[in-house]
Amino acid sequence: MSNDPWDEFPDSGFLRDSSGELMGRLERRSDGSEWITDYSDNQLAGGYDPSSNQTWDAGGQLVGFGNLLASLLRR
Repeated sequence: MSNDPWDEFPDSGFLRDSSGELMGRLERRSDGSEWITDYSDNQLAGGYDPSSNQTWDAGGQLVGFGNLLASLLRR
């Protein structure tokens, strides 16, 4: 298995639920940070900063430590 987490998302970062419905899209920025957009309202749901190992919601509130982006979808 690859060490690159993006290899788990063959649709260029698109996340789908078990029925195949689009839930969101992951994006990796050039600075290494990762962001997720929720497809239900097409708004930014939050971001993850690997240098601090912290996940933040769109309002700037700390969600927790580690990459917890998927937990921000359909909140």
